[in-house]
Amino acid sequence: PFSYILKCPICAGPIGGNTRYRGQNNKIYIQHAYRCRTHYENPAACPTGYRISFVPVASAVIPFVAQLMKNQLQLAELLDQATREFSTDGMLEKLEMETRAELDKTYQAIKRVTSSIADGVLTQEEAREKLQELREKKDRLLGDIQGYDEKKTIREDILQAVEYLNGDLEQSLWTLAEEKPKVLGRILRYIFKPRSVVIEPFWNSKQQIPIKTTSKRRGHIIAFELEESFAKGVDLQPASPHAASSH
Repeated sequence: PFSYILKCPICAGPIGGNTRYRGQNNKIYIQHAYRCRTHYENPAACPTGYRISFVPVASAVIPFVAQLMKNQLQLAELLDQATREFSTDGMLEKLEMETRAELDKTYQAIKRVTSSIADGVLTQEEAREKLQELREKKDRLLGDIQGYDEKKTIREDILQAVEYLNGDLEQSLWTLAEEKPKVLGRILRYIFKPRSVVIEPFWNSKQQIPIKTTSKRRGHIIAFELEESFAKGVDLQPASPHAASSH
């Protein structure tokens, strides 16, 4: 859920999430981590690279976001606006149905033109322009349908976010991190600018977090940028390393 917002502190490039499966004593352990994509794709551009595991990232971001949300109510307004934008009144489904019907007609038209060539009714030259037009229309309609699917996915994520964000905010965010990571990722996109958050890990055996882990690695945010629509009225700086380790 954190890939979109994280950036490499070395090269400022994007960081991607990856999952590793490691075997030990006949058991498989799943490790979720984040690493610099630039280093992975082109080591010469970022020779050192950067890798950080899930726990320090979550332990830095989740309490910080919970505090942000307690300090102001902008997120609730943004989620409400987004829900309306992605249509819950059936309009999205209606548009998709109409588009699929038009796509079916386009496929039939392509088939008719192709048959006309095979039957000798049209020459290849005569049919070329018509086929090009129909294929461009088909590609446009397929793009529209993909867009509707993406909007429905976003809408579902937002509705689930609204459902989860009640009561104990921090606990709700931890629950999302474990059970609905895509939903948490959607929330973070409304709060942070892409590739703007830098996290520094540190060792802390005392800071408790509400997930099962043997890791004593924790983290704190050392740089971030908020989305402008969310940042109104927010005046909050990331905790210092000493402050983070004392809680």
